[in-house]
Amino acid sequence: MFQNNLLMGASAATSGTSLVSVGNSALYVSGNDEYLSRTPGATGVEEKGTFSGWLYRGKMTADSFYIFTAYVSGTQFFQLYFTSAGKLNCSHYSGGYDWNLSASQFFRDIGWYHIVLGVDTTQAEASERAILYVNGKRVTAFDTETYPSLNFVNDFNTSSVPNLIGSFDTTPTAEYDGYIAELVWIDGTQYAASDFGEFDSSGLFWTPKSSASIKELTFGTNGFYLDNTTNAQTDASGEGNNFTNNNTVTLSTHTPTNTEALPNILQSWSAYMTLTNGNKTVTNSSSYTSIPLSLPVKMGDGSGIYWIEFRVDSKNSNQAQFPLFGVAPADHNFNVANSYAGSTADSISYRADGTKFTNGSDSAYGAAFVVSDVIGMLITESSGTVTMYKQTSGTGSFATQGNLITSLSGDYIVAILPMDDTSSSTGPATITCRIDSSEWGNSSLPAGAKALNTTNIAANTTRTAADSKKYFDTILYEGNGAGQRVGQFQPFGNAFTVGNGALFVEANAEHFKRTPAGAGSQVTWTFSTWVKRGDLGRANYFCGTNDGGYAMTLGFTATNTLYWQLYTGDSWNGGGTVTMRLQTTQDYTNPSEWMNIVAKYDSTPSTPSSTSIALYVNGVQIEWFDTETYPSQNQVSGWNSANEMLIGAVYNTETDEQNFDGYLAETVFIDGTALTASSFGQTDTSTNRWVPKDVTGLTYGTNGFYLDYSDASDLGEDQAGSNDWTNVNTVTQSTDSPTTNASVLNPNNVSATAPVLSNGNRAGNAGGDSGNHRSVVGTLSMPANSGKYYWEMTSAGPSGVYQESTGIVAQTAPGYPIVPAYGAEVGASSTRSYSLQTNGKKLGLGVYTASYATAYTAGVVIGVGYDSDNGILKYWRANSDLGNAFTGIDTSWNYAPAVSSMGSGTYTYAFAEGDLTYSIPTGYQTLVQDNLPSSDKFVSAFSWIKNRDATDSHMLFDRLRGIKPNAYDWSSDLNAAQVGRVESVRRMLVGGVELGNFVGVNTANESYVLWNWMMEATGTGSSNTDGTINTTKTLVDTTLGMSISTYTGASVNGAGTTIGHGLGVAPEMIIVKNLSYAGSAAVYHSGIWTNASAPQVLYLSGTAAAANDTNVWGTSGAVTSSTFTVGDWQGTNYADQLFVAYCFVSSQFISIGKYIGNGNADGPFVPFTNSLGVPISPKYVLGRNYVDAGAPWFIVDDQTSPYNVRGNYLVANSTAVESASNNMDFVTGGAKWRATGYWNESTKGVVYLAIGTPIIDTDGRIIGGR
Repeated sequence: MFQNNLLMGASAATSGTSLVSVGNSALYVSGNDEYLSRTPGATGVEEKGTFSGWLYRGKMTADSFYIFTAYVSGTQFFQLYFTSAGKLNCSHYSGGYDWNLSASQFFRDIGWYHIVLGVDTTQAEASERAILYVNGKRVTAFDTETYPSLNFVNDFNTSSVPNLIGSFDTTPTAEYDGYIAELVWIDGTQYAASDFGEFDSSGLFWTPKSSASIKELTFGTNGFYLDNTTNAQTDASGEGNNFTNNNTVTLSTHTPTNTEALPNILQSWSAYMTLTNGNKTVTNSSSYTSIPLSLPVKMGDGSGIYWIEFRVDSKNSNQAQFPLFGVAPADHNFNVANSYAGSTADSISYRADGTKFTNGSDSAYGAAFVVSDVIGMLITESSGTVTMYKQTSGTGSFATQGNLITSLSGDYIVAILPMDDTSSSTGPATITCRIDSSEWGNSSLPAGAKALNTTNIAANTTRTAADSKKYFDTILYEGNGAGQRVGQFQPFGNAFTVGNGALFVEANAEHFKRTPAGAGSQVTWTFSTWVKRGDLGRANYFCGTNDGGYAMTLGFTATNTLYWQLYTGDSWNGGGTVTMRLQTTQDYTNPSEWMNIVAKYDSTPSTPSSTSIALYVNGVQIEWFDTETYPSQNQVSGWNSANEMLIGAVYNTETDEQNFDGYLAETVFIDGTALTASSFGQTDTSTNRWVPKDVTGLTYGTNGFYLDYSDASDLGEDQAGSNDWTNVNTVTQSTDSPTTNASVLNPNNVSATAPVLSNGNRAGNAGGDSGNHRSVVGTLSMPANSGKYYWEMTSAGPSGVYQESTGIVAQTAPGYPIVPAYGAEVGASSTRSYSLQTNGKKLGLGVYTASYATAYTAGVVIGVGYDSDNGILKYWRANSDLGNAFTGIDTSWNYAPAVSSMGSGTYTYAFAEGDLTYSIPTGYQTLVQDNLPSSDKFVSAFSWIKNRDATDSHMLFDRLRGIKPNAYDWSSDLNAAQVGRVESVRRMLVGGVELGNFVGVNTANESYVLWNWMMEATGTGSSNTDGTINTTKTLVDTTLGMSISTYTGASVNGAGTTIGHGLGVAPEMIIVKNLSYAGSAAVYHSGIWTNASAPQVLYLSGTAAAANDTNVWGTSGAVTSSTFTVGDWQGTNYADQLFVAYCFVSSQFISIGKYIGNGNADGPFVPFTNSLGVPISPKYVLGRNYVDAGAPWFIVDDQTSPYNVRGNYLVANSTAVESASNNMDFVTGGAKWRATGYWNESTKGVVYLAIGTPIIDTDGRIIGGR
């Protein structure tokens, strides 16, 4: 059941987004043999079907748990189930496996999984016949991977074959245990995950689609939709395929969008605790070990009021004090014996004998309780208060027992302990938790009390930042031994690079033509090309034909709409009848972008429509047309006949004014198959742009072709076969392509009386105007502090006494340059405008300077260079450096190339590298989109690189120390000073870095990892004066929870010297490195500081255990909301030496803490809770055992190990290559250790810094899957 609600409270984000909420799930309890069954009465489509369901696992023991089965017999069945190892399998078996997909990933999370299996055995490609998705992503890693044979007949959708949900067979056997929501089966169609769910606006959170969207699907004969509106078994699809509910599967409000605070099965020490009944019932077998609930509360700082009930089902009469119910810090160690709530000074519990228990001692508190009593717990976050209640025998009112504790502060977790005694025969001790309000026995709740679930936590939580990838990302890349750009900043992605395009000049009637040897399919085909427009406001077509009987045109109208039309008859000579016409409502007038246009034609259906005939622009099917007329069945198109076909032109090609003007790239024709846009492009996950994909694997058909324009001497060469094209009037090759996108002159940014542009908008003139200058600005601007850019202009020369002026103008906003007024020159304005004139004078901010250079004439190549980092504009004449023309340009503005001229002389610009006459000056780059950052925000601030394949050192870079003229790095594994290297990191980019060829960061054919921290703050920071030493620079991002400071050491006293950090709260982890000293970086961590007078230190490159050292942090050891303290050790403070300090604090994305190992393969669950009290799902963990000497600093992330178990890791204090070990699972709200070793030794402590994604997004939406 769905509801369209705003899951937001008064303090939640107010985006106004309507959020989908799942109302109920179905709870399957394996111990009760609960399952659903249905036997189809008719056979549907046995080759095609789709399963979709949201699942939350209960038991995770060494048993198989079946989700969906079509059961013929014990030797013949279709199955989807969790294996005894905790993996996911889908397969068909008939005496042997007919097909079998067994995922490599482990599914052991305390979160929801959205599982989709789409089957279509009629697919030509074997790997497309069975596709498995988890949380919106296709599963590609399998332990076993065999696909169905072509047209294989499955046993699903088969008459008389039982369909079972939650059991392998009707016995039942291997029953599913846990929750299932929004369960759908489709008979006859292979759907994708995107038909049932979608990513939110951040691209991180996979969320359900609405019930209305699901019901629009075609379910087929045996399809069903179990939405759990009133019960678990009723079909809501409209097909009437209801199930039989065996042993009563019940409903729950624990759903993908409303996760309840169930007892945490991952926190359960499996040797002593058993969870049943959807993990709501807890049974203990002789251990003083509490089990916590799965969601924390924010005591003293939150605004929630929460109510929970616990029913005492049974208790051991030999254990008078138990069970107990209490609270403990969220990072309390529940993973060893005697670790129950109350065993430490910061935890407390209410016990069965009526006492309260804290710090190992009890005192009088309230009434005793026994079997059948119900205990209520009221949590008031704002006052940090826990109040207990008792309901005798589960009936009547709840009597308050008073406040158990007040004034708690920080993140706390509710913990319970039903204590058994194996020496007694009185039976196990069992408690059932009532988290769901429908189960409560209290009809008179305290004011404001609500259930402890993610919906109510969301209503009391304000998140301000949505996308953790903006602030931190783990980036894997392969070295190329040259130079490359890595990271989120990939304007066109790395999947496929287009080297060239083709430039068509309409004035020259340039085009391609080809006459096929014979006709291909004229009823089914696909045409795709990438287009960058030149001349606007004039009809020009890039594809067409006219065979005298049938004609087709595809291109742009005079009003710049996209137009696709078919005729019968001789349309170009005044006759003919329109048989199909699609003319878009939208116009396309942006000459600065490449767009992918795909025309899909299939007239074979009985009534052709938008399903079979479609236009796509950049991957999106066009739905809005001014004219929308479809052909009749089997209407031939004219295109792909045995007559002449044209690219860049239509009929009357030699002289017609409707020839195409602009650029084409990746021009593809598929003869005989109607494909969608996804065959030719894809969405780049880093930038959300539509980018080209490699098309060489497509089946082109008889007359199909692929023109990549790679051979300048034979642009019409077909790369797919021998269907070559004749180049008429010399279409030329261009290095402007969809994956570079060079700047051109922009016909939309011109003076009131515009210049005349030509040659793909690379050339222009004033149209013979001898009285006033006409100006035009380039399509791309250069962001502030983004590097150096170079382009060339071939001069038209002077026009009498009037001058051509080439230079730059500022932008008032993105896409809005300050265009000189008609009659004015570039540089004449006093508002950020600069130029060089043909007479050699420079003109800037309205001021002439006569002494810059000598005059030049027509045909001379003028190079222009703008340094956006330092505000310098300079010129070259015929490759001769003229020196700086302007310095001190305001670098807080973006600037774009601009030119003004008079007369009829034509100037020509070159922005793409292949169009330049001279080599690019050292340190400069061309003005193409691939060289531009998308923003000056979220530029890399701290970049940590390690070679995964070789024993190279870790290399750590930051924005403050800069990269000019060298990039300075230091190593976490060496006792060494920083080193400057010319070819390591060349530039810090938005979401990434530009690399040189240094072996430590870019050896060819070796694999690297970049852990990258980005900050919204721009620039390199400013001095912080809060401490006794002023920092040279401090760069801060409080949303990320990090600051970087550089400072120069000074003389110290015994108490220490203070340094400002700018975070506004006390840092919880600090790394300080003396950049001039051959020593280790020192690490402060709040988890190992007992008091300020005994400051503990760890060393990043060392292996010593944590120890007190007042020389490192000073005798005062103070870390405050504004400063931290250093002593007189050379590694943290030494006169006149330069230091860098990285300060971290828990934030919306960072969790900092410690845990205690248990030395067991069923290791500790480590909760990661952010500064708002919201659990985060980790993507990166840095940690160290602080007790043992020799322990490594481990780094685990979600990219080197993309799924559970996270086995790959690197060691910060070692040059060792990447190692593999079954270390941990990354799960909802934390990590679960699955191995022993330094990081999980019994009673040994580990400090950590974790980065991840909160389970609540900025709209207050509860996250179902990640």
